[in-house]
Amino acid sequence: MKFHLTVLCFWASMAMNAQGIEFVHDIPFQQALDQAKKESKLVFIDCYTSWCGPCKRLSAQTFPDPSVGSFFNSRFINVKMDMENGEGPELAERFGVRAYPTLIWVDANGTVKHRAMGYMDPAALLAEAKTASDQTFEKLASLQQQYKEGKRDVPFLIEYLDIQQQSGSLTDSFFKEFISKLSPDDYKNDYCVKAIFNATDHLLSPGVPLLLNNKAFLIKKMGEETVQKKFNSIADKAINDAIIKKDEALFNGAIKFLKETGNSDADKKIASSLMDYNLRIKNLKNYDKYASLFVKKYGEKDEKVLNDVAWNYYINIDDLKALAKAKKWAYTAVNLKNTVDNNTTYAYLNYKIGEFKEADLACDYALLKAKEEGVNALSAAALKDLLKKENAKK
Repeated sequence: MKFHLTVLCFWASMAMNAQGIEFVHDIPFQQALDQAKKESKLVFIDCYTSWCGPCKRLSAQTFPDPSVGSFFNSRFINVKMDMENGEGPELAERFGVRAYPTLIWVDANGTVKHRAMGYMDPAALLAEAKTASDQTFEKLASLQQQYKEGKRDVPFLIEYLDIQQQSGSLTDSFFKEFISKLSPDDYKNDYCVKAIFNATDHLLSPGVPLLLNNKAFLIKKMGEETVQKKFNSIADKAINDAIIKKDEALFNGAIKFLKETGNSDADKKIASSLMDYNLRIKNLKNYDKYASLFVKKYGEKDEKVLNDVAWNYYINIDDLKALAKAKKWAYTAVNLKNTVDNNTTYAYLNYKIGEFKEADLACDYALLKAKEEGVNALSAAALKDLLKKENAKK
């Protein structure tokens, strides 16, 4: 039995992970300026209010975009500021903010370098951000000229590497040359270590061996969470590239890298990656294998894991035996946490299997929970209407 439902497919996005702008929270504004000075960056300020509709759309639709996050996180200190609370009113007066949302880029001295207003999609926001960061490219041009003239001392090369990384112009060939100039003592220089850490952003980067060989030192300097996040980011990029290119060797390289990192969550990350990789390349037989193993080891008491995997089965799997297994996972998720989403997943799986009465009952529970939680249950309501039409045919 095969169903092709187009009802609210966006709901499936709950299973996707995307990283957008990482905002610095709960620090004084002066501290953000101090951090910007230390890192030679601008401060990006999202000036918003709690009642501003376009502000909420920016936060929900534009700031989470991965391309926006990649650009902003590498170039700016990102701050969200409620203009009606805390330091907000003072900053609104200081920067002349009169409408919302207002987006401001300031340097480490608090001097406004660029501003924009209103809601904008990711492409428009990136265009504004690139305009704001033009000073980075001016600095890059200056350093390029000095490099052409033969300047090669390590402090200069660190600065040049860092600005190339910020501007997105860093090449592996220059990175490799940079590394060849370093002495063992340079690896212990905080600025050098940070430049290498930031510049290492893909699996085949010349910086990867340095990160792996100096993991203990990096953890001491930056903290285990930051280092682990970097390793996971490198692996995730390799896995995504492997999926796009259908490059099994690259995927296997990412798995090997995760094992070498020795992270506490490496085994779980590998298990999750094997599951996701096979789903995205549409090897559904292997996906079923790895998803079953993942749920058994990591998800039997995790309602979110159970719900996400069960929903992926609903979207992608047609085998009735596999769907019945997913239905059990969804039912377990409901028992662990009786929410709108979990009931909706359970309802849709019953519908796809052909168990319409159970699907209808699950829709009722989802709609009831929606009232209790004060949220919309559009997917459940849509399925409820579909079930009514099915019953009318009988």
